[in-house]
Amino acid sequence: MVATYGAESLKQLGYLIILFTATCIVYVLVVLGAIMRACRLSLFGLIRSLKAELLVALSTCSSEAVLPQLVRKLEILGIGRPVVGIVIPSGFSFNLDGSAVYLTMASLFLAQAMGIDLSWQQQQQQLIMVGVMMLTSKGTAGGRTAGLTGCCLRFTLDYVRRQHPF
Repeated sequence: MVATYGAESLKQLGYLIILFTATCIVYVLVVLGAIMRACRLSLFGLIRSLKAELLVALSTCSSEAVLPQLVRKLEILGIGRPVVGIVIPSGFSFNLDGSAVYLTMASLFLAQAMGIDLSWQQQQQQLIMVGVMMLTSKGTAGGRTAGLTGCCLRFTLDYVRRQHPF
């Protein structure tokens, strides 16, 4: 792509990365911040106490790499072993909000790249896409590129459906 269209073609991909990062930051500050405030806890205190685990998860692109350390640290903080043993592993598998946001934004990016109109007038299609991405994100715990694979599969199936309606 770069050989054909030049380095300028990567600008839109850069915008996607910047927009996704900003969206994740806003999500953490607003949604997680509101939940922490409702529980009378400090978001930044939590971030400070989990700094090492967050850095490992960021550098390895996998939050599963810190599962044992996180379980141990939460038990030291006084959370019961049965609670940690159920909540943390299930949260790692089913609470993949970042993956859902990434899949939705990457789908919009790919739709624009393929010339598929997903304007605000087609809200029903966008809502269906968000629902599909929320369901698809549940399988992304298996690997680093599973989200992108699911996103590409969704667009391939949509393209086939448009070309060959049943």
